[in-house]
Amino acid sequence: MVDNEVLSKIHPKLVMVPDPRLRQVCAEVTKEDGDLTELVGLMVEVMEVCRGAGINTASISAPQVGVMKRVFIIFSPAVEIVAINPVITKTAGKQNTREGCLSFPKGANYLVPRPNIVKFHYQDLAGNSRTSKFHDIYAAMVMHENDHLNGILIDDNGTPLYGR
Repeated sequence: MVDNEVLSKIHPKLVMVPDPRLRQVCAEVTKEDGDLTELVGLMVEVMEVCRGAGINTASISAPQVGVMKRVFIIFSPAVEIVAINPVITKTAGKQNTREGCLSFPKGANYLVPRPNIVKFHYQDLAGNSRTSKFHDIYAAMVMHENDHLNGILIDDNGTPLYGR
Protein backbone atom coordinates (compact mmCIF):
# COMPACT_ATOMS: atom_id res chain seq x y z
CA MET A 1 0.00 0.00 0.00
CA VAL A 2 1.21 3.50 -0.85
CA ASP A 3 1.07 6.00 2.01
CA ASN A 4 -0.33 9.54 1.91
CA GLU A 5 3.08 11.20 1.65
CA VAL A 6 3.90 9.24 -1.50
CA LEU A 7 0.46 9.92 -2.99
CA SER A 8 0.68 13.65 -2.28
CA LYS A 9 3.93 13.65 -4.25
CA ILE A 10 2.08 12.17 -7.24
CA HIS A 11 0.34 15.54 -7.58
CA PRO A 12 0.78 18.42 -5.09
CA LYS A 13 -2.88 19.49 -5.37
CA LEU A 14 -4.28 16.07 -4.40
CA VAL A 15 -5.87 16.40 -0.95
CA MET A 16 -5.43 13.31 1.23
CA VAL A 17 -7.10 12.04 4.40
CA PRO A 18 -7.01 13.16 7.18
CA ASP A 19 -7.12 16.70 5.70
CA PRO A 20 -10.16 18.33 7.38
CA ARG A 21 -11.31 19.93 4.11
CA LEU A 22 -12.47 16.49 2.97
CA ARG A 23 -15.02 16.47 5.83
CA GLN A 24 -16.51 19.88 4.96
CA VAL A 25 -19.71 20.54 3.04
CA CYS A 26 -18.87 22.40 -0.17
CA ALA A 27 -20.41 25.71 -1.18
CA GLU A 28 -22.60 26.05 -4.25
CA VAL A 29 -21.01 27.47 -7.36
CA THR A 30 -22.31 30.97 -8.10
CA LYS A 31 -21.93 33.37 -11.01
CA GLU A 32 -19.28 35.17 -8.97
CA ASP A 33 -17.11 32.05 -9.20
CA GLY A 34 -16.73 32.72 -12.93
CA ASP A 35 -15.42 30.27 -15.47
CA LEU A 36 -14.73 26.83 -14.05
CA THR A 37 -12.64 25.63 -17.01
CA GLU A 38 -9.39 26.03 -15.05
CA LEU A 39 -10.77 24.02 -12.09
CA VAL A 40 -12.02 21.23 -14.36
CA GLY A 41 -8.65 21.22 -16.13
CA LEU A 42 -6.87 20.80 -12.80
CA MET A 43 -9.22 17.96 -11.84
CA VAL A 44 -8.55 16.17 -15.14
CA GLU A 45 -4.80 16.75 -14.72
CA VAL A 46 -4.80 15.19 -11.25
CA MET A 47 -6.77 12.19 -12.54
CA GLU A 48 -4.36 11.73 -15.45
CA VAL A 49 -1.29 11.95 -13.21
CA CYS A 50 -2.85 9.37 -10.86
CA ARG A 51 -3.67 7.09 -13.79
CA GLY A 52 -0.07 7.42 -14.96
CA ALA A 53 1.03 6.30 -11.48
CA GLY A 54 -1.08 3.15 -11.79
CA ILE A 55 -4.12 4.36 -9.85
CA ASN A 56 -7.34 3.40 -11.59
CA THR A 57 -9.74 6.35 -11.44
CA ALA A 58 -12.65 7.66 -13.48
CA SER A 59 -13.95 10.45 -11.25
CA ILE A 60 -12.88 13.22 -8.91
CA SER A 61 -14.50 16.05 -6.96
CA ALA A 62 -13.37 19.64 -6.40
CA PRO A 63 -12.54 19.22 -2.68
CA GLN A 64 -10.02 16.53 -3.66
CA VAL A 65 -7.99 19.31 -5.29
CA GLY A 66 -8.59 21.74 -2.43
CA VAL A 67 -11.48 23.71 -3.96
CA MET A 68 -14.52 23.68 -1.70
CA LYS A 69 -17.13 24.02 -4.43
CA ARG A 70 -19.92 21.68 -5.57
CA VAL A 71 -18.27 20.26 -8.70
CA PHE A 72 -17.40 16.73 -9.73
CA ILE A 73 -16.38 15.07 -12.97
CA ILE A 74 -16.62 11.58 -14.36
CA PHE A 75 -14.27 10.93 -17.26
CA SER A 76 -14.32 7.33 -18.41
CA PRO A 77 -14.49 5.68 -21.83
CA ALA A 78 -18.30 5.45 -21.52
CA VAL A 79 -19.17 8.68 -19.69
CA GLU A 80 -17.79 12.22 -19.66
CA ILE A 81 -19.65 14.59 -17.40
CA VAL A 82 -18.92 17.81 -15.55
CA ALA A 83 -21.53 18.22 -12.80
CA ILE A 84 -21.84 21.65 -11.20
CA ASN A 85 -24.15 22.03 -8.19
CA PRO A 86 -25.50 18.49 -8.55
CA VAL A 87 -28.71 17.59 -6.73
CA ILE A 88 -29.73 13.96 -6.35
CA THR A 89 -33.45 13.77 -7.16
CA LYS A 90 -34.11 10.04 -7.10
CA THR A 91 -32.41 6.80 -6.17
CA ALA A 92 -33.60 3.22 -6.51
CA GLY A 93 -32.32 -0.26 -5.88
CA LYS A 94 -29.38 -1.46 -3.84
CA GLN A 95 -25.87 -2.57 -4.59
CA ASN A 96 -22.64 -2.95 -2.67
CA THR A 97 -19.66 -1.56 -4.54
CA ARG A 98 -15.97 -2.04 -3.90
CA GLU A 99 -14.59 1.48 -3.84
CA GLY A 100 -11.25 3.14 -3.50
CA CYS A 101 -10.65 6.86 -3.44
CA LEU A 102 -7.87 9.11 -4.67
CA SER A 103 -7.82 10.78 -1.25
CA PHE A 104 -7.10 7.48 0.53
CA PRO A 105 -3.89 5.47 0.37
CA LYS A 106 -3.63 3.31 -2.73
CA GLY A 107 -5.02 -0.13 -1.98
CA ALA A 108 -7.52 1.11 0.61
CA ASN A 109 -10.84 -0.32 -0.52
CA TYR A 110 -14.24 -0.32 1.12
CA LEU A 111 -17.47 -2.16 0.44
CA VAL A 112 -20.02 0.66 0.26
CA PRO A 113 -23.81 0.32 0.06
CA ARG A 114 -25.15 2.39 -2.84
CA PRO A 115 -28.31 2.67 -4.90
CA ASN A 116 -27.97 1.07 -8.32
CA ILE A 117 -29.98 3.81 -10.03
CA VAL A 118 -29.48 7.54 -9.45
CA LYS A 119 -31.11 10.52 -11.13
CA PHE A 120 -29.74 14.00 -10.60
CA HIS A 121 -29.93 17.58 -11.83
CA TYR A 122 -26.84 19.72 -12.40
CA GLN A 123 -25.34 22.40 -14.60
CA ASP A 124 -22.74 21.57 -17.22
CA LEU A 125 -19.61 23.63 -17.84
CA ALA A 126 -21.51 25.87 -20.28
CA GLY A 127 -24.10 26.66 -17.60
CA ASN A 128 -26.87 24.55 -19.13
CA SER A 129 -29.28 22.74 -16.80
CA ARG A 130 -29.11 18.98 -17.23
CA THR A 131 -30.69 15.87 -15.82
CA SER A 132 -28.96 12.49 -15.98
CA LYS A 133 -29.81 9.00 -14.85
CA PHE A 134 -27.10 6.44 -14.25
CA HIS A 135 -27.14 2.77 -13.34
CA ASP A 136 -24.83 0.36 -11.54
CA ILE A 137 -21.17 1.42 -11.35
CA TYR A 138 -21.90 4.90 -12.75
CA ALA A 139 -24.64 5.40 -10.14
CA ALA A 140 -22.05 4.48 -7.50
CA MET A 141 -19.58 6.98 -8.98
CA VAL A 142 -22.15 9.77 -8.87
CA MET A 143 -22.99 8.96 -5.26
CA HIS A 144 -19.30 8.68 -4.29
CA GLU A 145 -18.44 12.08 -5.77
CA ASN A 146 -21.63 13.71 -4.49
CA ASP A 147 -20.75 12.40 -1.03
CA HIS A 148 -17.41 14.24 -1.31
CA LEU A 149 -19.33 17.48 -1.84
CA ASN A 150 -21.15 16.81 1.44
CA GLY A 151 -18.03 15.93 3.45
CA ILE A 152 -18.82 12.20 3.44
CA LEU A 153 -16.04 9.70 2.73
CA ILE A 154 -16.08 5.97 1.96
CA ASP A 155 -14.97 5.12 5.50
CA ASP A 156 -18.14 6.74 6.89
CA ASN A 157 -20.55 4.15 5.49
CA GLY A 158 -18.32 1.44 4.07
CA THR A 159 -16.69 -1.69 5.42
CA PRO A 160 -12.89 -1.78 5.01
CA LEU A 161 -11.53 -4.42 2.63
CA TYR A 162 -7.80 -3.94 3.22
CA GLY A 163 -5.78 -6.84 1.89
CA ARG A 164 -8.74 -8.60 0.28
